[in-house]
Amino acid sequence: MRDWNRLAWTAGTAVGLIFALASIFVPEELLVRFKSLTGPIEERLPIMRGFGFSVLAVVAAIWLEKAAERAPLLRFTVVVSAVAAFLVFASQLSEWWIDDAGITFAYSRSLAEGVGCTFRPGEPATEGYSSSLWMLLLASLGAAGVDIPTAAKALGVTFGAVMIVLTAEWLWRETKSLPAVALACVALGNAPFVVWCASGQEHAMQALLLQLAVMSVWRRAAGGWQWWVGVVFSALVLVRPEAPVIVAFAFFAVLLHCKRSSGAWQLKANLPLALMPFCVFVGLMVWRISYFGDSMPNPYYA
Repeated sequence: MRDWNRLAWTAGTAVGLIFALASIFVPEELLVRFKSLTGPIEERLPIMRGFGFSVLAVVAAIWLEKAAERAPLLRFTVVVSAVAAFLVFASQLSEWWIDDAGITFAYSRSLAEGVGCTFRPGEPATEGYSSSLWMLLLASLGAAGVDIPTAAKALGVTFGAVMIVLTAEWLWRETKSLPAVALACVALGNAPFVVWCASGQEHAMQALLLQLAVMSVWRRAAGGWQWWVGVVFSALVLVRPEAPVIVAFAFFAVLLHCKRSSGAWQLKANLPLALMPFCVFVGLMVWRISYFGDSMPNPYYA
């Protein structure tokens, strides 16, 4: 019975591998068999290839699971397949944008051209963008001669790919299960995440910083990354109007963990984790009041 189970398992994964390779290299041969398909097949080739890389990552993880702990290169193969799936999916949206992304593009272009933080040159300064850090990053690239919309698209996809890699590394440390890593990365790199990474908005950067914040708290609880937690929290405060609330909850999570693990809150040791982002937040508020005459951005009221 065990031999039959092993044979069935091998045959099943072999079929999965064949299907994955067919989806990657000859996707049109599979697509023409969908009778209900409407529209040009060429528009669906990236989706099919991305799906093929996703299946390849899962099949490779199943086959290589027992040897992965001894050979990091095998884990690398699985992660590369998952990242490739994400990148191919994102390429499908290379010419697509969310309208709201243009608001930040306009502010970034005005700042890069030296006319200040305004939606249109000559108009009064109002804060209509939702992310200070994203606007400053795009403005810096625009001042260096880089096309701002192209930079936003490239940065979003890059941040998304980095997040998948970090997720894989973190899950491997926690589970030592290669299929778990593959499934998590494939699930992460699908439709909702791809859409927001390719939108031109700041959400991919926010997601990456949120992940770094969680990983930082985790490492802080284990006795590492003590100063890095404050740096990540400080950057996160500049990304979105709701970020200070997230940082406050994360800080209290650190205190609660210390209380449970050692019996003491360790407030003195953990206080820098709150002071760094708090100082950044106060500085942002002071600048907003002095420059715009208002302490909160327009998206906050919305």
